[in-house]
Amino acid sequence: MENRAKELIQLLPSNRPAPALFFLHVPKTGGTDIAIKLQDSMRFNVFSLDASEEDYRLQLEWFNPKRPTFIRAHMYYNHAWTNFLKHENSFEVFTIIRSPYALHLSLATMILERNLYKVDGENVPIPSVVSHHEFIEKLLSVIKSPGYLDDYQNIYMKYFSLAFKNESLLNRLRVIGIDQVDALQQKLIPGDPLLCSPRLNQSRGRLDITATELLNNDLMLWLSRLVSPEEIDLYRKLQSKVGNVLWAPSSVSLRDSKLTGMK
Repeated sequence: MENRAKELIQLLPSNRPAPALFFLHVPKTGGTDIAIKLQDSMRFNVFSLDASEEDYRLQLEWFNPKRPTFIRAHMYYNHAWTNFLKHENSFEVFTIIRSPYALHLSLATMILERNLYKVDGENVPIPSVVSHHEFIEKLLSVIKSPGYLDDYQNIYMKYFSLAFKNESLLNRLRVIGIDQVDALQQKLIPGDPLLCSPRLNQSRGRLDITATELLNNDLMLWLSRLVSPEEIDLYRKLQSKVGNVLWAPSSVSLRDSKLTGMK
């Protein structure tokens, strides 16, 4: 991903007529929906640093130097900073956050759907006959797996812990709450129909997990193992930065574009 980022920075004109956004994409925070929406609007260059090689090359082919550029990556902030962002002051760097507990429920649901509910390699809806209890047990099987714990335990600490030890990193980072995704879209592509706000549980089977059900099984216990007190503390620090500034809407003259406050 670092090589792709450097390639894109070289691609952008040094005297840029349009601004550029770099999105640190924590999984299951609505970032994919935003990227697709921006790409479909044809008003942005949209690049995903972790896309397949075929998709990435298509994104390069569609590049227009007169458009603003949106780059996203599932990349830890210190890696992005060390490799290229510290040399690129023209980039606005932002992330979207949501409750870490809701994040894990959504992520485990996605993994469950992709791995267990496929027919001939294609995702299919979770059968409606699956009970809440059975569905929660399947979620637990995902969350308890060693690979999940290794990859996603204390996920915000993996992405941002070093930022709170480096003033330069912290000052560059803009934070948006998941409940402000619609406001973000309105600023970037005003006039387009709004996205549906991401839900706590994105199961195609529409199996809503209620607070009572969480308390009646050990799912909450395992979620607490994924989210340490240190993780909660860092998440609250990120929350304290929510909504301080946001990139100007693309309807403003791009040459005169400036940061504006979230309203």
